[in-house]
Amino acid sequence: MKNLRIARWTVEYDPEVTRSLYAKIPIGRAEACCGSCRNFASAREQAYSPYIRSLLETLDIDLRKEEDVIHHPDPPDPLHHYEGLFWFAGRITSGRDGYEETGKRGWKPDFEKVDERTNLGITLGPFRRAPKSQGTPWLLLVIETKVPWVSEEEEHW
Repeated sequence: MKNLRIARWTVEYDPEVTRSLYAKIPIGRAEACCGSCRNFASAREQAYSPYIRSLLETLDIDLRKEEDVIHHPDPPDPLHHYEGLFWFAGRITSGRDGYEETGKRGWKPDFEKVDERTNLGITLGPFRRAPKSQGTPWLLLVIETKVPWVSEEEEHW
């Protein structure tokens, strides 16, 4: 395990275990989903800042293989709000979880601002199933970002 400081979190992570997970995934969810997600895949080069790309590389996460992509329609902004979700092998050693419990089965994001278009959170993934791996702890890296509509498909809000 290696140690890394990411915004308010310090994590222990295992890049080899993470790399082996992504080696088994043929394509990211964005390519295999709906029109909004395919737009994200087409705009991926614009979605992740150099800082985020470097972070993903350090953690040995393949940026083309999101566990999920969530599109949040925000009509007033010309850019589309998305979340890219990535699993990595590791544990939080300091810093509160990226999601705050709001009551019975309720959660709200408690992310850190990276730049004008990007927020990120690290969580135990309370509402997602972690990859199956005997004895390996998993964390979910959530990256909120905004991208333009670049797809030839009809724009979805």
